Amino acid sequence: MNHNPRPNEIALRDYLSSIAPKAHARFIVTAGHIHNYERAEVDGVTYLVSGGGGAHPYPVVRTPQDKYQATDFPNFHYILFQLDGREMKATMFRLAFPIAATPEWQARDSFAVDAK
Repeated sequence: MNHNPRPNEIALRDYLSSIAPKAHARFIVTAGHIHNYERAEVDGVTYLVSGGGGAHPYPVVRTPQDKYQATDFPNFHYILFQLDGREMKATMFRLAFPIAATPEWQARDSFAVDAK
């Protein structure tokens, strides 16, 4: 199965890269294509892959552009967004041991995006 970006996703990235420097807002783009977690920033746009539950998870080969470098697998998770004044804070909580009797959620990634 091919999980590379599709033409429409590449076109969206190129469009956002062209308008982000002039826009009055910051952009956060979220997709769940691979049922895992990734985070990158391209031209001032934050991109998240957040597909942590439901379907079969796929391992990720982490590139240097990926801000999240942990190799734990699978990554059943959720992302909590909190608006704090002019800053959007986000934390990714990962299910530590999916088959444990009592679930344990761990904060495994966090970032903030300031308003312009």
